[in-house]
Amino acid sequence: MLALDPGLAKCGWAVVELGRYAEDDRPLAGGVIVTELPAKRARGSVVDETVRRARQIGDELARVRRAHGPFVVTAAECFSPPRSSIVAGQVGHAWGVLLEQSRAHDEGLL
Repeated sequence: MLALDPGLAKCGWAVVELGRYAEDDRPLAGGVIVTELPAKRARGSVVDETVRRARQIGDELARVRRAHGPFVVTAAECFSPPRSSIVAGQVGHAWGVLLEQSRAHDEGLL
């Protein structure tokens, strides 16, 4: 199973081998995909930067899939309201990456 905590700035991931019972589950790998904003002078448009960061998340998750997949994918829901509408939009972009990759790889998303 690939477990995700999606975000545009930081996207956490863990690969877990599921056992028959929860106590038999075994973590295999994990990490955080960190996307960086460029220096202020080098910044392009907000749209360009959002696309670049979303692609970076997609590329990193593709590496995880090649190394550990195929998966059933589960993603954490956001239980607290985002700090701002900007953050809500960024999390939405990260969710879009996850949904598209799950569709492209014919994987279930829980």
